[in-house]
Amino acid sequence: MKEPIADQEKLTSILQTNKLAILLEIVVVFLPFILGLILSDRLGNDRISLGGNLFILGGSITYLGLTISLVLLWVFSRIRSASWHYFGLFQGMRREIGNKRNP
Repeated sequence: MKEPIADQEKLTSILQTNKLAILLEIVVVFLPFILGLILSDRLGNDRISLGGNLFILGGSITYLGLTISLVLLWVFSRIRSASWHYFGLFQGMRREIGNKRNP
């Protein structure tokens, strides 16, 4: 029987190196949001006008799709062992804090 840790490391390696796996990951993450937008548009749910022919689709279906996409993004980030530094979120904060300490 295979150890779960070995399977996790193999999946992490595949998600970091295999181009097809990365593309599939992107499709899986964005698919719920895109489907939510399409369904919301077809059902004629909330449209927020921005003037002219521009509008934003709103409504619960759109927000549900966005929420599912964000959860999937978090799950795939955990699988690939990505930290917040991978997204560049804490590097800029450290620089700003360092600049405030050393004027």
